[in-house]
Amino acid sequence: MQAWNRVLGFAMLLAMAAAAPLRADPIFVAFDFSIAFIPPNPITPPNPIFGPFTGGVLHIQNDLTPNFDQPLILNVIDIALPTMQAGETLVPPNPIIPPNPITPPNPIVPPDPVLPSGLLEMSLTGFSGAFPVIAFGANDIVPNTIPPNPVIPIGAFGENPALGSQLTAGGFLYAYDAPVPVGTWSLTATVVAAPSVPEPAAAALALMISGLLAVAAMRRRWRREA
Repeated sequence: MQAWNRVLGFAMLLAMAAAAPLRADPIFVAFDFSIAFIPPNPITPPNPIFGPFTGGVLHIQNDLTPNFDQPLILNVIDIALPTMQAGETLVPPNPIIPPNPITPPNPIVPPDPVLPSGLLEMSLTGFSGAFPVIAFGANDIVPNTIPPNPVIPIGAFGENPALGSQLTAGGFLYAYDAPVPVGTWSLTATVVAAPSVPEPAAAALALMISGLLAVAAMRRRWRREA
């Protein structure tokens, strides 16, 4: 029931938005992600000592706002990350990026497709002891205070991307109240083939998106002819 509610909610959002030119079919995307928690050496009091990385969440979303008259952002996946100790190292077959990487079971393939013309975005948050940890892109200007919406653009594939097309992003983790670098992260998004036996919700979602986009294109054509 929850899966079908997600499909219906997705369709209602698209139907309510004022459609703009979107002619690409939904695609399936796999995500490869890694994170290394590398806090500085413990600092003698009264300065803080950084604790383990806890409460980590990787969030990925599909931002369709530029394609519609109204804001429209669709969640792709949320992944809870395990606790990470400073200096911990994983053993093969996980990639080892000293002193301590975390690599979830890659690739991560969400059950639902995304729209390639939409912008893929991510956020990565957690805590080191009592200090909030926020991810930033490699070229971002890191603010002195925690940003209200720490979303990082990954990129957009564009219309009809080929299988194997990739988007890559990476950067650094900072702990607050004053930003202190405590780690690195990387993410690769790859266009993959649709599952051979898609879940009913995913198949219905892909079909519904395609139908709504076709209807929107027909409406625009009728308006031009009128």
